[in-house]
Amino acid sequence: MKMIMTLMFVVFLASCNNSSTLYFKTVTAVGISTKMDVSTSGIKIGSVENIDLQPDRSVLITLRVDPEIRIPNDAVVSMKKIDLFGKHELSIDGGVENNYFVSGDTIQYAGVVRTTSDSVSIKLIKELFRALGDGPKADSMR
Repeated sequence: MKMIMTLMFVVFLASCNNSSTLYFKTVTAVGISTKMDVSTSGIKIGSVENIDLQPDRSVLITLRVDPEIRIPNDAVVSMKKIDLFGKHELSIDGGVENNYFVSGDTIQYAGVVRTTSDSVSIKLIKELFRALGDGPKADSMR
């Protein structure tokens, strides 16, 4: 009886797993941290679970994502800046295939993506200094 109860408990725990695991490899983990948000189309779908250095000195990143989100096999993950203060998130974007990643698959990493918000942020900071008049002139911030 005790054995059956233990087995039922293990099955219950396995059924409670409400996320899928995806992996990607990169040459550096700079800027990536555990619990970092993972999004698609600007909506959070998961987080970074683990960061492991591999024997070949590459870095294996483990992502936990919502299993209800279907991610096309040709999608890529990249790091994007999401606010003026430099906060980043991992974003899974693109993909048009009708085949989808399943838990345990490895997704391609596209690296850090620069967005137009980077240049907009710099312009806003320059304008702030100009308006305050106390900081360096905008032309000297190059």
